[in-house]
Amino acid sequence: MSIRSPRDVPLIYVYRILSRLYFHLPILFVFFYERGLDIFRLELLLAAYGLTICLAVGPAGRLGRVLPQKGVIATGEVLKAAGLGMIVAFAMVPALPAPLDAAGGFWWLLAAQIAGGIGYALAQGTDSALLRSLHGDDEVIAYRTHESRTASLIFLAVLVAGTAGSVLYRFAPELPFLAALAAALVSAIAILMVSTPAAPAQTAASPGAPASLAPATSVPGEAGWMAYYVLMRAFALAAFVGFLPALFFLTLKVDLYWFGLVLSLFNLAAFLSARYAPTVMDRIGARAITVAMPAIGLISLILFATASKNLIAGLVAITALGFATGGIRPVTMANLNRLPMAAPTRARLIGRMERWYGLTNAAVLAVGGWCLAAYGFVPLMSGVAVLFAALVLAYALAGEQLMGRGTERRAA
Repeated sequence: MSIRSPRDVPLIYVYRILSRLYFHLPILFVFFYERGLDIFRLELLLAAYGLTICLAVGPAGRLGRVLPQKGVIATGEVLKAAGLGMIVAFAMVPALPAPLDAAGGFWWLLAAQIAGGIGYALAQGTDSALLRSLHGDDEVIAYRTHESRTASLIFLAVLVAGTAGSVLYRFAPELPFLAALAAALVSAIAILMVSTPAAPAQTAASPGAPASLAPATSVPGEAGWMAYYVLMRAFALAAFVGFLPALFFLTLKVDLYWFGLVLSLFNLAAFLSARYAPTVMDRIGARAITVAMPAIGLISLILFATASKNLIAGLVAITALGFATGGIRPVTMANLNRLPMAAPTRARLIGRMERWYGLTNAAVLAVGGWCLAAYGFVPLMSGVAVLFAALVLAYALAGEQLMGRGTERRAA
């Protein structure tokens, strides 16, 4: 059994909700665009965030060897707040002439994205490791329940915050960023209130070995779940953050008051998916759900590519994308916790997953941004759909070689 205060798990809930109050996320594309950024530089800024997450894994591991897990997470939230503060400072300056980099604005925003990316790298994954450390080896089911519930609450928090952020943006461009900044700082306070031992954190990059290195022995199934997590999240979130705002704001001309609500359909569907995907997995089996969710994601991408002038089709597609995305994390974490590996090994695996997710997401955003600027939305989404289909097919053909034989068995 674990030794923890009765308030520790509720504090993790509070932290995860507050830290995901991304009031600024739906309007980030709009903010950059209205400040004179061309599409390609805009997508580079979004890609820089994911690339920073990838590169920051090493420093995160070194910090994890001298600070407890909650200290690593709190440091990450402060850095996220610092990045948002830099954007607030930029928002209060009158619009700069294009190109922004001539006036230094592009580089300032790039630095803000890097600060936020480092903060995310420190916090993401470490919070899962902290939650797992609050449960003993005989409490895997309890941990899985909390992981699933908090994952669904995260999407609900993003849904509410995103809708509110779009309204706040109409009053003043800096308000969504200020609200997200305040939420990040309060979340840092909440996580520091968790009563954990003062030992250094066994984070995704520790102990003793960089997160970029694989453990000495590979557990059957870990490669499959890592590939599943990286593939699904990288493509879905690149589309949501970097490409779909171009469709709804620039092509379909959705009013900014409704813009946040439209994008929030993704988060609403993701909330439901995160809440019920583990239950569905228990009924149909892990192997079946790893086929169903990519299939829904592919249908969504095809809809975007073929019906980009139709608002109703766009709404259906973004909802389907949310259903395909929301359950990825709880399903992956539930299955990783069934694998026979020690907690530090599992933490390192989660770190590698986040690292490869950041790298893949950045690549999709950068290449996709160039394609969007050069050819437009339909060719971009057609290419994304074809590439995603090819990768999903390769993943499906790998079968048991990646997932391990245990994946075929239904959860007890």
